[in-house]
Amino acid sequence: MPINKNGPLPLYYQLKELLISQIEDGVLLPGDQIPTEFALMEQYALSRGTVRQAINELVSEGRLYRIHGRGTFVSSPRVEHRMAQVLTSFAEDMRDQDIPFSSRCLSRNILRADEWLASRLHIGPQDRVICLERLGSAKDEPIVIAHTYLPFALCPTLLEDDLTDCSLYELLESKYGITPCRARRTLEPAVADEYEARMLQIRKGSVIHLMETLAYDASDRPIEFSRLRFRGDRSRFVFEVGRPSPMLATPADRTSQLELLPQGR
Repeated sequence: MPINKNGPLPLYYQLKELLISQIEDGVLLPGDQIPTEFALMEQYALSRGTVRQAINELVSEGRLYRIHGRGTFVSSPRVEHRMAQVLTSFAEDMRDQDIPFSSRCLSRNILRADEWLASRLHIGPQDRVICLERLGSAKDEPIVIAHTYLPFALCPTLLEDDLTDCSLYELLESKYGITPCRARRTLEPAVADEYEARMLQIRKGSVIHLMETLAYDASDRPIEFSRLRFRGDRSRFVFEVGRPSPMLATPADRTSQLELLPQGR
């Protein structure tokens, strides 16, 4: 793919797309060192600023990584999540793709629900809620921090269960007879604070994916509210969508829709 210096696309963008094509086509494999800035300048007759901008963007997107004093290398492929398509847990999602995963429970507590959480779980204010904080990893890399809240009355002995490498949804079904049937999920960008950055092994301020889930059982009873924070450089979400039927005339009839956040958020 040659660089078109007379075309409408910026030169750095063309070089970036060329390198992406080489990665996706297997010309550059995970762990391979890419050509130096000088070599790319020479090969494509580009300025150093143009080459550096292309590489910096690929590093920011997680496709490349730098090792000080050694050079720039191709990252491993991002973990793909289909959790926005079907109601699965992180463990189930990784298992379905044959991706080695692990999870561990960082903390487990019983809290009193505030009004905000109580309204979502359809329980009374000050009712007891189980709070779990877990760290999920894929391919031996931390990928997601999950904070999960469940009504205590639904699974009162949950704190006694072994949650290591466990699918919470499968445990709710097998032990407590609670079957998650549907959920409302939202996905938006966020930035990692100091704690999240340390746990996910990224820099503070890095872009992460924030997913919120409110899950219901077959009787439309809320059973779980969770916030999951995924590494932005090592994960991406895949959507398979179809055009809605003309009969679905209003947004409320659709399974998904775009929501605009207030300015200044």
